[in-house]
Amino acid sequence: MTPEEFSIRMDLLADALPNAVDKAMRFAVEESQTIIQERVFNLNEKVDGSSLGAYKSESYKKWRESKGLQTSVRDFQVNGNLLRSIKANTSVGNYSLEFVGSQKNPRSKSGKETPNAVIGFGLEERLYGKRRTAFYLNENDINNITEQVNEIYTNEVKAILGTK
Repeated sequence: MTPEEFSIRMDLLADALPNAVDKAMRFAVEESQTIIQERVFNLNEKVDGSSLGAYKSESYKKWRESKGLQTSVRDFQVNGNLLRSIKANTSVGNYSLEFVGSQKNPRSKSGKETPNAVIGFGLEERLYGKRRTAFYLNENDINNITEQVNEIYTNEVKAILGTK
């Protein structure tokens, strides 16, 4: 390869890298959404694989029973609002998984709404004073996604360089 050819390839690489990063990051966010939704809404599991458990609030259990709904296992799909509120934000430079729309803290005396809540990529969070471990990725999820992102990115770079 001549120095001129090398220079052209490096220019192509520099121009194409942002798109390669964007493609890999979009995949990471969308795969995270799929994993979390499958775990919470279909498997009824927390990030550690344990059950989300049964409902504890007697008033909510009574409400569910009055609607003919089961109460033995938590079911976040009553009306689909929670599932529909989880959105992948794949804006360049702002990749995140979010609960879309304002939400009211049920324990807030002021009743103030909060902006979109970003779903974490850590193992747990405290929300309203309680530990919440459902809407997160576990270490295995993160490792699998990272491996796939690296593969996507590597393939993109190889394609740019013509070595694929």
